[in-house]
Amino acid sequence: VYNHCLPIVPNVITVNGDMTNDLFHIKNLEQYPESKLVILNRWGNIVYENSDYDNSWGGEDLADGVYFYKLEVKYNTDIGIPYFEEGNVLSGFFHIISED
Repeated sequence: VYNHCLPIVPNVITVNGDMTNDLFHIKNLEQYPESKLVILNRWGNIVYENSDYDNSWGGEDLADGVYFYKLEVKYNTDIGIPYFEEGNVLSGFFHIISED
């Protein structure tokens, strides 16, 4: 029986310093240690990468807009996790909004 919760990835971060949605905080990430996070811009260039992501990135120095993420988690491949694309990778997009 697999009793981990799926990671929940945000669809927006606001880099305005109000301590609400300021970080790219993935819920349940603590259940997947050594998860690799890659953030890409709309041209496919890597703008952030961390092989052991800890929910501490806040989109610093990036312009407002749409970005793409790829989250690779480690887990027992004999068990499998439903709803993951490509085995152990979640991917999608999110918005960065800086409300001045």
